[in-house]
Amino acid sequence: MVEEAVEAKNQAVNKSLKEIVVETKNLEKIYDGKVHAVRGVNFELFDGEVLGFLGPNGAGKTTTISILLGIIQKTKGDFSIYGKDINDYKTIRELIGYTPQELVFYDFLTVQENAELFADCYQIQNKKARINELFDLFQLTELKRRRAEKLSGGQKRRLNLVLGMLHSPKILFLDEPSAGMDPQSRHILWENIERLSKKEGISIILTTHLMEVADRLCDRILIIDYGKIIAQGTPDELKTTYGAEELIELIMDESLDAKLNDSFIVDLRKEFSKITFHENKIKIFTKNGASLIPDIIEIAVKLDVTDYIKSLQLRGSTLEDVFIGLTGKALRE
Repeated sequence: MVEEAVEAKNQAVNKSLKEIVVETKNLEKIYDGKVHAVRGVNFELFDGEVLGFLGPNGAGKTTTISILLGIIQKTKGDFSIYGKDINDYKTIRELIGYTPQELVFYDFLTVQENAELFADCYQIQNKKARINELFDLFQLTELKRRRAEKLSGGQKRRLNLVLGMLHSPKILFLDEPSAGMDPQSRHILWENIERLSKKEGISIILTTHLMEVADRLCDRILIIDYGKIIAQGTPDELKTTYGAEELIELIMDESLDAKLNDSFIVDLRKEFSKITFHENKIKIFTKNGASLIPDIIEIAVKLDVTDYIKSLQLRGSTLEDVFIGLTGKALRE
């Protein structure tokens, strides 16, 4: 326990000594005077940190990133990059890289031609070496003569990322970079994100729908809903603060009548204070799960739904459990 306390203190000291590379203060975006997409967002991105943005679709993640990139204008609030209030993006554009959800290359050009075109746009002097370096890193060397339209979905995503990194940015914005990727491409991507952050000191803001990836890669996580940051911390801090010591999860058969299922949920909520239900999963957050399982079975027997319980397990909370508990939604919704 003493060693853990010392380690936590050392981490806090190291964090305080790190340079803040992005900072927002009460950032807001209102569309057409009525749609409040971002509501008073405050956060810092530290040098060499991977900061995760998690939130349902429409929560304000992409809007916040777009403001920081100068794609759209803020309505209120302030933000700075490397301590500079941003009015003229020419001064910091070379420091920023961006990989959007959309693919940004030209289908009719080869992988090599796309890279050379983007390198010329960035006026990269030693472009050949830089292109080769990134092609090796993201395993595109063997594909460089192939037209982009002929690439697989995962290969296209890797090319998309390379094009956003050609100018060696200090801050990298990754908006759902693994969408549509095959498992192999996803593994290559996440390994290299770890490498870029830990070994090269690149600061990264990442949005992802993959909770296990956020848990593995992110130093800190912001959970955003309805344009507000509703929770933030390290993955472990979030699980400790907002999770439960134990969680009972029931997976119900999809053939269970909706009204009967609703009755089951109602009766469970009479007995247990914190329950979430999404799709066919019921999650009960508790501190003494083993002793409560007989009570759950008793309720199921009373309503004659035991045959519809596909599985029942007792486990610790995950980051996804925390997210659903805070927002009431699955991240993919």
